Amino acid sequence: MKLDRSGLVGKHDKATEAVIAVANAIVKAGGQYSLGFISAGGQIRYSGKRIKILVDGASVLLTVVSKLGKQEVHVYKMNESSVRQTLSGLTGYSIT
Repeated sequence: MKLDRSGLVGKHDKATEAVIAVANAIVKAGGQYSLGFISAGGQIRYSGKRIKILVDGASVLLTVVSKLGKQEVHVYKMNESSVRQTLSGLTGYSIT
């Protein structure tokens, strides 16, 4: 599925394929999340799935990058260390 042709680019009410597993893990661990905008473009040349974790005030900001594009996810009710521990159990994702 190409994100730019699917109509998902610029949306923030849908989750990309790479974000679905991350969102399920967050909910299973007792956290809450909100989805950010989806962006896609030719400049993303990453063949795997990568998660970048940043603390953003009251939430933990995750940037999930896959070969199709990237999407931001805000995680609430969890701190950075518990988010890292939760997401370390996901296979196929590189966490930075």
